[in-house]
Amino acid sequence: MAAYEEETGITLELPGVSSRHAASRNYTDEDLTDDVQVVAPVSDTSAAIKNLTEERDTLQNKLDICGEQHTAVSDRSAAKTADLEATMKNLTEERDTLQGLLDVFEVRHQQGWVLFQNSFYYISSDTKSWQDSKADCVQKGADLVIINSKEEQNFLRKFKKRVWIGLKETEGVWKWVDGTQLSISFWIPGEPNNNNFEGKDEDCGEIRSYDQEDGWNDTPCDMQRNWICEQAL
Repeated sequence: MAAYEEETGITLELPGVSSRHAASRNYTDEDLTDDVQVVAPVSDTSAAIKNLTEERDTLQNKLDICGEQHTAVSDRSAAKTADLEATMKNLTEERDTLQGLLDVFEVRHQQGWVLFQNSFYYISSDTKSWQDSKADCVQKGADLVIINSKEEQNFLRKFKKRVWIGLKETEGVWKWVDGTQLSISFWIPGEPNNNNFEGKDEDCGEIRSYDQEDGWNDTPCDMQRNWICEQAL
């Protein structure tokens, strides 16, 4: 038995037999099978506990990683959902803006307005003073035209009418109806001259000559002219 213990490292405890009696008795393999209780050494138990602890910790670590991945996936899903909602919101706003422009275009088109670049233009069929012409444009949700480029000037010439534009002299300074000071201009050579036509100051601007690019003239504001309204988009 001592040899068995020495060889295997396992202590054999026999029921009802003290250790000193066990040493003096010969045991067969059958005896060992029927009567012996095998007790693992303390070192093996410690190793098993250590292994189980490591396995437990490994599993816990895997669970933690899975939890983090699940959270990350959820966060990404939430982020994707938020991005999608933001995109849908932007598209909805753009759609509504375009629909609004379409509605305005249809109404303006029916009313005889013409689209050029980023503005609608309306040319009157009757004549009024500069101030009354401006009032009519304002009533339409617009104002007398402000000319900002050569392209716009040449576009307006195509109406082939002598018309008021949104230009007026105040205390010697020519300004547009929005209050901005005149920068680019297309005066007929020699104009503006404030010629005091019929004894009146020539304080309002018009397109007098449409067959040339430089066709502006200053004239008294109570003269009767056609006019052009502009509504920016």
